[in-house]
Amino acid sequence: MKNILIFIALVGIGVGIWYGGRLLTDPTSDTHILSGSEVIAGEMQYTEEGQYYTVAASYPARTSLSGPADKRARDTMEVYVQNDIAEFKKNINADQISGPEKEMLDSMGRKYAYDAKYKQYAGADDGLISYEYDMYIDTGGAHPNGFFKTFTFDAEGNDVKLSNLFQPESDYLQRISTIALTDVKQQLSERLGKDASASIFAEGLAPTEENFSNFVVDSNTLVFLIEPYQAAAYAAGTFEVRIPLTQFADILRPEWK
Repeated sequence: MKNILIFIALVGIGVGIWYGGRLLTDPTSDTHILSGSEVIAGEMQYTEEGQYYTVAASYPARTSLSGPADKRARDTMEVYVQNDIAEFKKNINADQISGPEKEMLDSMGRKYAYDAKYKQYAGADDGLISYEYDMYIDTGGAHPNGFFKTFTFDAEGNDVKLSNLFQPESDYLQRISTIALTDVKQQLSERLGKDASASIFAEGLAPTEENFSNFVVDSNTLVFLIEPYQAAAYAAGTFEVRIPLTQFADILRPEWK
């Protein structure tokens, strides 16, 4: 009888370990890499505060994808934000602020700050979903730094790069660059009230992957987000270039038409 009870107990422990392990590794689980809280339905918030810095980042509690695809997409975004926060804290030397820097922060009642907020877009026929993160970092410079980080995912939760939207060897970058240069010039001219051709940083709109890496698919439109300093002086702000996907109909991959 004693041997039978021991056997049953061991089986139970084994099943528990297997079942628990399955739960921990289940790709459809609702676990998160960032240890935030769901402050409103569908949105997580991670916050952290030190003596001389604050961190706030929002990210989706879940995406419109299902099962493993949802987890894969969320993990991709959360790993990026987690690493970016770590880089921010490293740059400000968060644990060892002292001397004149400490005195300056104390006298001003100021803290360094990191803030990330997201927005979701749905691609055509829900074949793609995109996320735009507006990043704000204040490390004590003349002005805070603002930039974008975007993610686009397919139905499997895979991170889709700009090149993945177009057929190999196509001239998509040149087309995008030409349209973007004309569009940004027009936007800047409207802001300045005069021709802005001489004020454009043309190299920031040259046909390279890096220049157009911040993109989202908004319904049937490809949207490029241009950061401060990329195409014009900081005071000019940011630019948004919207191009209907129909303008690329001849070079889009079949699955995105």
